[in-house]
Amino acid sequence: MTMLGKISYGQDFSGLYGFLPFNSGRFRLNSVDANAANISPTKDWEFSISSGLQNGTESGSLYLISAAKSFGAQYLYLRYTPGFRKDFLYTIGSVVTQKDSSQITVALNRNLSYRENFAVGYSIKVTKNLTLGLSVRNFNEEFKSDEVAPFFSDTLNYIDIVSTTKSYNFWRGDFGIVYSPFSNLLFSLNSENAVIIGGIKPGGYEDVLMKNERAFNIHADYSPFSDFALSAYLSKKTILLGSSFAFNLLGGRFTASVSAFRSRLKTDSFVGIIPAVNYSNDYFSLTLSGLKKLKGANSFSLNYFINNRIANIVNNVYNSDRVTLSLNFALSFSRKPNVKFIDLEIVKNIYPALSQLYLTQPIAKAKIVNVSDKRITVKPSVKIPEISNERIFSPLISVAAGDSAIVFFYYSFEGSDLKTDKEKIATARFSLFTNSSEADDKIDRPILIYSKNAWDGNVGDLRFFATKDFNSMQRLAKQIISKFKKRLDEKLAVIENFELTKILFNELVKGFNYVADPRSSVDRVQFPTETLKLKGGDCDDLSVIFSSILESVGIQTAFVDFKNPDGVSHVNLLVNTGVSPSLSYLITKNPNKFIVRKNVNGKEEVWIPLETTRLTNFEDAWSVGALKFQKEAIDNLGLAKGTVKIFDNN
Repeated sequence: MTMLGKISYGQDFSGLYGFLPFNSGRFRLNSVDANAANISPTKDWEFSISSGLQNGTESGSLYLISAAKSFGAQYLYLRYTPGFRKDFLYTIGSVVTQKDSSQITVALNRNLSYRENFAVGYSIKVTKNLTLGLSVRNFNEEFKSDEVAPFFSDTLNYIDIVSTTKSYNFWRGDFGIVYSPFSNLLFSLNSENAVIIGGIKPGGYEDVLMKNERAFNIHADYSPFSDFALSAYLSKKTILLGSSFAFNLLGGRFTASVSAFRSRLKTDSFVGIIPAVNYSNDYFSLTLSGLKKLKGANSFSLNYFINNRIANIVNNVYNSDRVTLSLNFALSFSRKPNVKFIDLEIVKNIYPALSQLYLTQPIAKAKIVNVSDKRITVKPSVKIPEISNERIFSPLISVAAGDSAIVFFYYSFEGSDLKTDKEKIATARFSLFTNSSEADDKIDRPILIYSKNAWDGNVGDLRFFATKDFNSMQRLAKQIISKFKKRLDEKLAVIENFELTKILFNELVKGFNYVADPRSSVDRVQFPTETLKLKGGDCDDLSVIFSSILESVGIQTAFVDFKNPDGVSHVNLLVNTGVSPSLSYLITKNPNKFIVRKNVNGKEEVWIPLETTRLTNFEDAWSVGALKFQKEAIDNLGLAKGTVKIFDNN
């Protein structure tokens, strides 16, 4: 008996996708042949098609067409397999004795045909670690045999050959269990021929029927690193070892694997290899796999075939070398998420003037959960179209499989000139990304955007108003200083900052008036150029403009928050004269008119308090400011009690 191909040894586990890890992508990269548990990352609808080419005398074939759909934790898989077919043809000689007692030998053909028609798979995720599955397959065995039908007459002898065909269907049912105790470790146990229904043994062909021996297969996947996996398979007759490596490529995931197998029943070395490469993105998956025989023979006897009947139509001892191309694609564009929101809370509404604040202080926090079976890295993002069409990403966070975590969302106004005269409600889109350009989950929340002059009442945040018009205030300061160059040149360099402060204050307050804020539900602060244009403002407006013009020429300032019992703040300014405490007498001999504080470099220097609403002159503003600071901050222990706080403008 001569076979149409070469011999390989049993590859019980091999499907058409090679041996890519079970969870290497969002699409199904295995079949019920190798995965009776029917585990798959598919979400929604998935369609797949596989076609292959075998060498020798066998031609290319459309192997399978399948469709799959998930329903929550449940999953259904249907496939039609026109290419799951194995045919054998052999010839035997039959001796026929004629009427005259002479004998002739007649060649008779025997055809053995085995095929799988279709398969159905079902699975359910019982827990985050455990999946159970069932598969049912329909098979057909057809046997066609030539038989001699001699006819005798008085003058002629006829030998007629007739063909008889017997065909039988049977069903095979199997089950599988997949258990993943850790995100990087997976075990599966699959049955072979757990249930057989039908398949009545045809008389005369018992010795060539498909083998339906009951057995179990064991499989393990282990990923010591996120991009590398090891696989091992063990069946009644086959041992297979493999590895795979993955990396991101062109917006998707590229995975390459190679496996080698050998027969448990022989002492040979590995006799075959199965390479595979896969590229998957959010919408399709393309797999190129192969089967390469390393050892085997070209022919053998009928007795060998009887002793080594096939149990797997696609992968068996009689396989030729094979190349298979498989395409999977989503019929809808939804992707199975790795992470989901549990809840989200807005912790800060948007004050346009405080834009830099949201780089370090979150505007929202959320509780999320990793719904996948592996550790993931989550990229939180927020987009507020009313401010900018740019998506702002927050720091990455790593979450173990099944765990929940708290994530914070930060925001940036860089490049956005948000000028709103009235407050408004905007929609903020919060999203979670893992390894895809498509968000795993997203949630919308209303967020309040205040007007451009709104202030949160935190005196420390006045620094954002002071630095807003820095360039304009620097130009103004230079214009003023240029008028007093001679006077400044006559002063000691050590008190230059003190003299500059006096000059800038006296020049700036000319024509200024104190104007209280209009009644409003939120505090309002003018930007320095607005105060300059309006020629007035309240305590926080005036403190902001004086701080801004002094800082623009390198004089360090700080805001003093005098908190009243009703919670309303009064704001004054502290100015760093740059004078050493030992030389304080150069500016005043009254120790109650200054305090000693450290500058930004940690050096102690003389600071003077200014009551910025005292718009008469510098000496008056200094005296009133010093008296208030001495009484509230020192005598009444305001600094110790926390009723008086100092916020450096840096």
